[in-house]
Amino acid sequence: MQKAFCWKDASSWPENWPGIEVGPESQEAHELGLRFAQEYESILAYHACRPLDISSYYKEGLRPARQSDLIKTAVKIFAGGQFSVISEEDVLRAASELPGTADTKTFIVLDDRALLEFANHYLLYGSEYITAIAAGLSRKYGHDYTQYLKNFGRPTVFELEIPLTWLTKSDLRVLAWQMSLAAFNDAIARLVDFTVTLHRGIPPEYIKSHTHPKVMQDTLTGIRCRENGELA
Repeated sequence: MQKAFCWKDASSWPENWPGIEVGPESQEAHELGLRFAQEYESILAYHACRPLDISSYYKEGLRPARQSDLIKTAVKIFAGGQFSVISEEDVLRAASELPGTADTKTFIVLDDRALLEFANHYLLYGSEYITAIAAGLSRKYGHDYTQYLKNFGRPTVFELEIPLTWLTKSDLRVLAWQMSLAAFNDAIARLVDFTVTLHRGIPPEYIKSHTHPKVMQDTLTGIRCRENGELA
């Protein structure tokens, strides 16, 4: 019977996973990825954010960010009267200076412990795109406007169960490589920093639960703080 794979649950790992190290682009990794796909139907993953309304996620799921909506939110936050020096034009200019776009992607990781240690800026500041806009405003006016983002929402980690068919062959090959490293180094179920990029939203039925981390080491400032930004 097929089951869900959870990186940090050693009991969910395949039996007799070979304790050898394989390269990420090797034929061995490809074959292990195919074996993994045969043994599992789904995989547990996590998404970090700072939502204003958690209930909306259970109704509408996780939707990919739309750049136009993020810019509107940034205008509302920074040019809505809270800061007299910042105009809507300032926000739009800061957004125009950012490379690329923020559309159509949802990022999930296989280990929520990695979110707390390496990527808690999503939890403390919310959208990376809006944080980048705030950083641009900070450079112009000499004040750290990113810290103001901690006044909105609440740090939230969603636990997800994703169909394995959503992972690409490349995802599976790299996962097999990481698993081989863990098995080779006797580190099964220990922390891993592994991200999967989805070009789709996540329906609400794939959301299993959520948690609210209370205290984190801010990866942007290096300061240990609580969910509202206060020093811990």
